[in-house]
Amino acid sequence: MPQAVDVPAVLSHRLEGKGQGAGLGCSLIAAIVLLGLGSSILFYGSTGADKRWLAWLVGGGMCFLGTLFIWSWITQLLAAGTTPTVVEVSDLPVRTGAPFKVALIQPGPAALRSVKVRVICREITSKVVTKHMGKGRAPRRQRSVDEKIRHEQLLADARELRVATGDTWHQIYDVTLPAGLPGTGLAQTPQVRWTVELTGKLYGMGRFYRIHELDVAEG
Repeated sequence: MPQAVDVPAVLSHRLEGKGQGAGLGCSLIAAIVLLGLGSSILFYGSTGADKRWLAWLVGGGMCFLGTLFIWSWITQLLAAGTTPTVVEVSDLPVRTGAPFKVALIQPGPAALRSVKVRVICREITSKVVTKHMGKGRAPRRQRSVDEKIRHEQLLADARELRVATGDTWHQIYDVTLPAGLPGTGLAQTPQVRWTVELTGKLYGMGRFYRIHELDVAEG
């Protein structure tokens, strides 16, 4: 993993980001478990005369999921040596309908094919649903979460970035969110959540994805 780099600020507010998806260890463990179980089901199930199709269906599905986890592990491993991209904004909270600036900062070492930054507004409705399990069985209460994307906007799109160790690349973008959209509200119903989501592609198979919470006020 790259060492922490002290990156000079370009704008007033730096957004704290975190990687999404399973970590390297979790992806590898999940892949090994799924591939092992799937292979066992395929091997032993295919020798039986009855319901051979079920063994192929279940075992094949588990092997397919295991392969996806292997792919995720490989792409994360290839991106592990790249210093994380930094996102900064000129104002907090950002106001809908008002212009602000976004800075994309990439410390070295890094060799990126592309980095895209999007802002997404989601409305999240959560409710508890009671499911009746049948006669003589206690009802089960489950939480149902419904997510609706209210707005998605591309903030920045940088390509062909090659930054040497010790160097820093940055670019500033002028952005305006459409007026009339709701501001951040996590204590209301439905909840309104704004995020800045960053997707990067390295040369080869390396990929990374980071998400930043954004405080937005209604203009």
